[in-house]
Order: sequence, then C-alpha cells, then structure tokens
Amino acid sequence: MKPLRLRGFFVAAFFLAATETTHALDLSTTVVYTSSSFCTGSTSGTPVLVTAVPDLSSLCSPSIACTETPASSSLFPATVCSTTDGTATGTFIQTKLPSLFGSNPYVAIETYTASSACATATDITDIKVYLADGKCHKTDTAASYRATRKADGSATVQSYSDASCTTTSGSLFSVTAGQSANSCATGSSGIADQKVYGSGTTPLYLTTTSNYDSADQNCVSGVPSLVSIAVANVDTCTATSTCTGSSAPYTGTKCNSVSSYRTDMTSAFGVNPYVIVETYNAGKSCAADELASVLVYLADGKCHKTSGSSSYRATRKTDGSATVQPYSDGTCSTAGTLFTVTATQATSNACASGANGILDTKVYGDNATPLYYTSTLSYDTSTLSCVSGVPLLVTTTAAYVDTSCTTTSSCTGSSAPYTGTKCSSESTYRSDITAAFGSSPFVIVEQYSSGQSCVQSALTSITSYLADGKCYKLSGSTSYRAARKADSSAFIQTYSDLTCTNLGSSISISAAAGASNTCDSDRKAYGGNTTPFFLTSTMNYDTLANSCSSGAPSFVSITVGNFDNCAATSSCSGSSAPYTGTKCSSVSSYKNDLATAFGVNSYVIVEKYSAGQSCAAGYLSEILVYLADGKCHKISGSSSYRATRKTDGSATVQPYSDGTCSTVGTLFTVTATQATSNSCAANANGILDTKGFRC
Repeated sequence: MKPLRLRGFFVAAFFLAATETTHALDLSTTVVYTSSSFCTGSTSGTPVLVTAVPDLSSLCSPSIACTETPASSSLFPATVCSTTDGTATGTFIQTKLPSLFGSNPYVAIETYTASSACATATDITDIKVYLADGKCHKTDTAASYRATRKADGSATVQSYSDASCTTTSGSLFSVTAGQSANSCATGSSGIADQKVYGSGTTPLYLTTTSNYDSADQNCVSGVPSLVSIAVANVDTCTATSTCTGSSAPYTGTKCNSVSSYRTDMTSAFGVNPYVIVETYNAGKSCAADELASVLVYLADGKCHKTSGSSSYRATRKTDGSATVQPYSDGTCSTAGTLFTVTATQATSNACASGANGILDTKVYGDNATPLYYTSTLSYDTSTLSCVSGVPLLVTTTAAYVDTSCTTTSSCTGSSAPYTGTKCSSESTYRSDITAAFGSSPFVIVEQYSSGQSCVQSALTSITSYLADGKCYKLSGSTSYRAARKADSSAFIQTYSDLTCTNLGSSISISAAAGASNTCDSDRKAYGGNTTPFFLTSTMNYDTLANSCSSGAPSFVSITVGNFDNCAATSSCSGSSAPYTGTKCSSVSSYKNDLATAFGVNSYVIVEKYSAGQSCAAGYLSEILVYLADGKCHKISGSSSYRATRKTDGSATVQPYSDGTCSTVGTLFTVTATQATSNSCAANANGILDTKGFRC
C-alpha cells in the first residue's frame, strides 16, 4: 500500500494525464524520504527533498521500490511521473507540493532557461523543493542542507558538502520577501532565471543559556539568576549536562521552542518572581516569526551578577508592572538606563511606544517581588545596645529592592530615644515586630496611598506603636499614646509636644478592622496583647483634715482608661463637703489601695462592664465604691446614698436624687450568693454586666 501523501500524488497524476492535453509539461519527480516505510506505506512521513525535471521524451518510469540510494545512506527515493504544469498556478505548485509536505514548511526553487524571462512552463529546467524546518537534512552521503522560510515569503537554503551540515558548500541561497514576487530578473523583486514558491513558516529554535549562582545541580535545574535566549531559524542548539565557568555565574544550556519556553520558565522559576522581555526585529509589529531575543530576569529585587562587568536588579508587582535596573559592574553600583514597564503596557503588549506598549518589545512574567523592610527601633535606654528590649516605637520603610538595609549591633544617638536598625523580609517582618514587643501590647499601622484598596504596591509607611497607654516621644517635637483592647480595637493619639499635652491627630481602629486586618481608611492594622487599664480614682471626703490624701473616703468613683494620664493630687478640691482628691491605680492594685484607704470601715465595690461581654477583664467600664456604714453620704448637691453590707456579703445601696437622702431612687441589692458567685448574668448567682465585692 502506498503512503497517503504519495498515493494521492499518483492518483492525481493519472487524472491529470487524462484531462490536461494542452499547455502541459511532463515532469519526472523524485521524492526522497529518510525511511523506506514512508515510501512503502507502512507509515506516513514528510520528504526531505523533492526534485522535478522536464520529461520531454516521456521516459519517466514511476516507481515506489524505494531502494536505498546511495547504499547505506538512509535515503529512499520514489519516482512519480505526471503531466502537469510547474508554474505558479499549475497543479505541481498548487496541489502536489501541499499534498506531499502537509503542514510542514517548504521552499520550492524553479530554475528556467537563461534569458528566457521565465516566460512559459517549457522554459523550466528543474525544480528543487526543500523541507524548510530549519533542521539538517541529508541528501547524499556527502551532501546536506538547512532551509528556512518566513511568513513574508523570504527564505534561505544553505548547502553543505557533508552529511551533517558542518562544511558549507557554495554560497547561501537567499530570497527576500520582495524577491518572492518572482519577476525573474535580478533586483529587489526577483532573481534572474528563477522563481521561488513555498508554504508555511520555519519554527523558531531557542538556545537558552541560564545563569546560576551555584554549580550544585550541574546548571541543569534550580532557580536561575538570569536566562538569555538566542533565537534562530535553524536547529543548532546542543543542551549541556554540566556547568560552564569556574566561578559564579555558572552557565548551562537548554534547547526550547517558542511554543514551550514560557512553560519551561514557569517550571524553572517556580514560586519566584521573574520578568520575561521579548525583543523583536524592528518594524515588524512583533510578528511571531520576528522574535529576535529573549531575556528572563529573576525579579527578587536582589543584585545578580551577569558577568565581571555587568549586573542587575529586577522587580515585578502583582499588577504586572516591572523594572529592570542594569549596572555596568558586577556589584550593582554603577547604574545604567532603567527599563520600566507599566501594568497597562505589560497587559496590552501593543508593541508600539505609548501607554499600551513598548516599541518592538513584549513583556511577560509571574509572581511578585517580595518587599524588603528596614525598621528603625526607638528605645528609651541604650543598655541593651538597641538590639533587644521593648522598643517605644518602630518606623518601617518597605522597598522592592534589597539594597541598603544593614542590621545594627549598637545604638545611634547620644540621648533618648536611642535607635537601632533591623532588616526583615515580607514573610518575617510581622513576626520580627511581635518578637521585639514580646508580651507588651503593640499596634502596627500600615498606611497606603489613597483609593488603592490597600494593595501591596500602594504601601507608603509602617509604624509600630508600644500600646501600653503611656506617653512616648514620637520625634523631636511630638509624642504619642497608644492603646489596644481585647477586641482588637485600638486608638493612637499624637501630641504636638513632648509631654502628651497638646492634642494632635489621632487614629481610631475599629474592632472589626483590627481583628480581620481589612483595609479601612487606606490603612491596615495589626497588633498583639492588650493595654492594661489605668484607673483614676476620685475620692470624696467629708472634711479637709488630711488634704484629701488619706483617711476613709465617703465615696470613690473610679474611671477606667487605656491611657496613663492620671495625675494624683496632694490637696483637696471644692469649697464645701464633699471635698475631693485624686489617686492613680491599676486594676491589679486598686483593691489593695481601697483597703488601705477605708481601713476598718465597711465598704462595697461595684464593678460595671460593657454590655454583653460577660464581664471579661478587658471590658471593665467603671467602678463605684460606697462607704457601707448605713449613714447618709452626700455625693453632690443633687445626689446622695446610704449603703449597708452584712457579714455574708449581701449588700444594699440606696441612691437619692438630692444631697440629703430624702428623694429615694432605685435600690441596688446584691444577695450573698450573687456577691459570692458574681456570674455577671441576671439570675440568682449574679447581676447583669456587674460584679459586686464585699469588703
């Protein structure tokens, strides 16, 4: 059985012999294959050479014997006889060659009688048709060729005087796109006494040279620091299995095709960011077959040496925008011209100079350059060399290039705040900040450019505050207090002086934003631990005897805050009873302070909590303390109370809406069980959102 392509050739030739009786030219066609099975029909294959000559004497004898010729050459010719026309519109060009070569590219060169002006088919002296796939094809034991063809009709055929395309034989046959107009005269539109036809486009062959910082994996695998891809129409690439070079960068070579190389780059770089820059021949609108070269950069922002006199840094953002900064030395010191591509240019790849593209260039890539963080940590003492201890403030700058950060081992500055520097990566900086603050409460505020939904590329600054509620210097003329609650809400108040006196701007972070780290008002907030409560106790006294600093108070009202701004007094306020004085306490110490103040006198403590929080420690809102001697105690001109407490812990507080215990309000009662259990629920074991203590 004849193979499909050759069998079709024979059938068509039979019908043409029967129908074409005028203006015909008999051709004797030799079709050469590299396998006998391609001729005999067991498998289908593409010929490596087709030659046709006029059969003026009708001596052609068709044959599919496919005898290896020359012997041991692996070349198997078949002979086809047909009455057909070899001109541009003839069946040989229009039907036979497409049938033989299928989708493979080929170049047909027709030679005519000298000075005949290629006028008629009878002027044809021979036709040679080459498989234009850019590979080496043997045509004899001492002959071979490589042929190429572009989409514009330009083509080349290089002959060799050996079977392995090593020693060139004769000059390169080359036809330009303009010459494919086939004028048959020497010039821009033709070649003397020849016409050239063809179909398809030679695939591009890529020779990929990959740079590596280490020779550990023989330069065959691992993440390359640079990939330089040479593009050719001929398949001359030879892959390597060992490194080239005695020092970094070491190089290895791989062979790729245009259709597969991007997938190969994805595999090579993995999760690492990279930028592909494709350069095309000028003025060709980035047509696929006009690809001239490809460079692929490791876009991790670090300095990568490409030779003793060149290096680069490359970055890529999630939106596709990228930069490549070349240097004319091996250490990224002397900068060259920065290559920049915007997100729109990278997405559109219009191939023209403008907002949508870069002239004769296309840019691709994947993954994003990690941010590199430089943190300046402020301390109120230089005791630990500004390397450890709890910082008062941390200001962090982020960049896509790993250039200038150096971790310090000693303090900067001659007075507080002293500073030290720490370098972090995008993956570690939050854990580094957490470690720095330890068990102390802190708030991290990331600020982004307005209206950018807090995308990474819009990050402008990061500030980490010690959120213990105390006053800390922010700069040479400003200060701040910061607090963080158990629900992740936070508040930062700045001041226009160094003593937290004159209010400046403030930042309020909701519980939802603080807990979910979502973008809110162009910022994200994180943090850890909870600011301790600071208690300001206003003590009522019936006399001025002890300057309102000691003695049993008649009433104590305690406000709860996250800022340490309480100022204790040493004298009384007020011109008549009740006189007041102020003391400062903490949640952990206030009960001991009250025990000292009341001495042997009986008193009742009522703690109030935010609604619905089950009296969790972080939600304490107010504390009231009553002298439980059963007497009338004036709180103000319009309020007073009587309080009692029994040995079992039960107690009552009767408020009045005047200063003389005359107009009764709602009685507050706590049973012994409620006082003991303090369940914080409205039942026999507690009072809703309230705790009562017997003292």
